[in-house]
Amino acid sequence: MEGAAPDPALEPSRAADGAGPGQAAHEGRVPAEASTPAARSPSGARRRKGNLRERVALDREQRRLRNRRWLGLLPRVLVGLGLAAGAGYLLRAPALRLLARSSSSLAPWATERLAALRDPASFDLYLRRLGYAERRELYNEMVFFGGGRTSIPTPGSTPPPDDPTAVAAHLELIERGLEGEAADVRRGCLYALWTLQDRPWTRGADTLAKVAAVLDPPCEDVIARRFAAMVLKAHPAPAVTLPALLRAAFRDEDRDVRRIAVEALGHSETPAVASELLPLLRDHFPEVRREASLALARLGYQVPLESLVRIYREDIPSRQSEALELIAERNVPEATELLIEATSSESPSARLVAVRALGRRPGPGPLRALERALRDPNPSVRIASVEGLAERPDGKGAVPELIAALHRHEGWQEISAIHSALRTLTGHDVPSPTPLPASWGPVVEGWDRFAEQR
Repeated sequence: MEGAAPDPALEPSRAADGAGPGQAAHEGRVPAEASTPAARSPSGARRRKGNLRERVALDREQRRLRNRRWLGLLPRVLVGLGLAAGAGYLLRAPALRLLARSSSSLAPWATERLAALRDPASFDLYLRRLGYAERRELYNEMVFFGGGRTSIPTPGSTPPPDDPTAVAAHLELIERGLEGEAADVRRGCLYALWTLQDRPWTRGADTLAKVAAVLDPPCEDVIARRFAAMVLKAHPAPAVTLPALLRAAFRDEDRDVRRIAVEALGHSETPAVASELLPLLRDHFPEVRREASLALARLGYQVPLESLVRIYREDIPSRQSEALELIAERNVPEATELLIEATSSESPSARLVAVRALGRRPGPGPLRALERALRDPNPSVRIASVEGLAERPDGKGAVPELIAALHRHEGWQEISAIHSALRTLTGHDVPSPTPLPASWGPVVEGWDRFAEQR
């Protein structure tokens, strides 16, 4: 019928031709060419096979291009990863500092990692951790090597000189910590000053005045007060600190604080304080009485020799040596006898003090004691006895013992000291030893020949 719509079932080819590829796929219809006899013929199969080869080749080409593109991106990826790793390496110290300054439980770990990195910008953190007993050796090392410097050298290497900017910054941190309320920081700052006692910038009067203020109330931290007294005894205390030291010596509740304060006053090189210390000779604490006697003797007060002898016999090695040094200043037979006795002390430091003092005392007793000291187990004591014999007018009598000591020497320093003493005492010329061990044998042989010819 004219004007009627055509029946799709009667015109399949036209319906197929009128549909687009997307529409045929959407409606699930088979494309027209797939349903024609030609598509099912052998020639159609070959044509389909040819299309498959093209598709496989195209797929391979696309994969090759994708792989090539990824290979081209690989160097950029590696460079990016390297830059990220480098940035992480450079930023690790700042990140650890942020963590160490936080209230996190990981703060001690972060500070320890910074110390392992020897980070010079973490000096304030080392001061804080130095106030604790844990890992104090580590942080003491950081403060000792890094104080006043822009870098922290490794042990054994040559440390850099102090940097004025770093000195000012570190000193400000220490002084601010001394005046602050944080007990751990105050302790760390005091311990740092004790560690850095040989640096001139830690011994200013203003800094030590702040240290002395720790001795007075309201500081209830006995550990901090002990540290403060120790810092003030390391070098002659300035006048501004003496009132606080005297108050601590008489009034502090801790006997150790009192003892160290008296010792600091003895090292103050201010004879005027001697009269202030006299009442402490009758103190009820024996250690305070001992330090008062030593302090008065150092300040020029004539302490009875018996008091110094009693201190020496208390068998406290550090005080033995100091008592002997003060006894050695007394030119009396009792002092000489005690010094000869001290050459057999168990304390190497006491034996060293005694040997050095006996080198300046005449008589056969000191001479025989010095000869015995040539066999001392401590090389410093042996060398001191050699030097003492070389300075004595009657030292020539010890020449056989000195030649025998050549066969027992333990290094270049000792053999050089013996050789020099023998040349001084005999005037005989034997080639000097050098640091090379090969030169030591001829020296010993030369002095042996000299002994045979005498």
